[in-house]
Amino acid sequence: MNRYQRMALNCSLALLFVAGTLVAISWSRTHAASPKIVTPYNFIHYFGTSEKRMSAAVQNIWPQQTGPYCAIATAMAVVNYVDEEDGLAMRFTSRSQQYSIAADNRKAGASQWGYATPVNEYAGVTNIAPDRGVDPRSAAYIQQHYAPAGTVFHNYIYRWQFHSSTEPAFPTQAQQATISLFRAWKTYSEPMSVIINGGEHSVIVTGGWARVSLYQSDPLSVIGLIIRDPMFAGSVSRFEVSEDEWVDQGANWGAGYYTLWSRYYGQRADGSINTDDPEPTVGIYTPTASQPVHWYHGFSWIQRDNHTTDGLSSPDWAFTDMGNELTAP
Repeated sequence: MNRYQRMALNCSLALLFVAGTLVAISWSRTHAASPKIVTPYNFIHYFGTSEKRMSAAVQNIWPQQTGPYCAIATAMAVVNYVDEEDGLAMRFTSRSQQYSIAADNRKAGASQWGYATPVNEYAGVTNIAPDRGVDPRSAAYIQQHYAPAGTVFHNYIYRWQFHSSTEPAFPTQAQQATISLFRAWKTYSEPMSVIINGGEHSVIVTGGWARVSLYQSDPLSVIGLIIRDPMFAGSVSRFEVSEDEWVDQGANWGAGYYTLWSRYYGQRADGSINTDDPEPTVGIYTPTASQPVHWYHGFSWIQRDNHTTDGLSSPDWAFTDMGNELTAP
C-alpha cells in the first residue's frame, strides 16, 4: 500500500469515527435526556364576544335611565348584538326605549303562573317575585320577546347542591359558576346579562380568559372577565376584572364599589337577606319548606340556549348551570 492509499484509509476511518460519535450524541439527546414536563393546563384562551359588535350594540342606548333600569338596558344590548350577528338593523337605537320597554312590561308578558304583586313600573307583570326592579324571569322574558324570532333565552342558576353533596368553599362556588359562563360561550359567543351585587345590579359579561388543557378546550380555571356596565355611556362602559376581584375582592371602577360574585344572589354585604330582590311568590319556583331557595344562595344570569322542544322555549323555565331544567325551586 503506497503512501497516498494509507492517507486515504486513515481519513476514511477518522470520518467514520466522527460520524459514529455524532449518531451516539444524537441518540443520547433523543432517548436518554429527561422528557420536558408539560402541565395539563398551560394554555390561556379567550372566550366570548366580538368587541366591535359589542361596542356598537351599546353605543346609542346606554347609560341606563335613573332607577332600576339595569336589566332592561342589558337586555337591549343583548338583543342588539344578536341583530348584528343575524345581519339585521339593531332594534334599539335610543336610551328612551328603556322607558318604552318598562311601559310594555306593565301591560303584557306575565308568566303562565301569573305575576307577583305589587306590580312595579319597571318590570310590571313580567316579574314572578315582588322585586323592586326586574327579576331574572323578567329579564329572560324581555330578551326573548324583543330578540329575532326563534332566539331563545332562559334564566340560569348555579347552586353548589347541583354539583356536590358537600358544600365547597365560597370562592370555589363562584369559580364553578363563572366557568359555566365560559362553557356557554363555546356554543353561543354572545354577551350574557349577569346579575351581580347580590341581586342589586345587572351587567353584561362579554368575555374573558381561562386556562384550558392542552388536550381539550374546556375551561379549567378563570383568569379574568370583561364587563360592560350600563351605568356608563356605551363608549366608556368596558371594564376588566381579575378572577380574585370577581369571586372575592370586588372592584371599583368609578360608579362605586361592586361586590360582583363575592356574595350570593339575595345576600346583602352584611350577610342579611336582600328584601329588594326576593324569591318568587307565584309559580313552581316559589320556595317551600322542603326546598327553601330558588335564586337565593346561588348565582344567576340570562343565557341563550337551544331548549325549544317539549314546550321548554318559554322564558318561564329556569335551568341549572349544567343545562338541566329546574322543575322545583
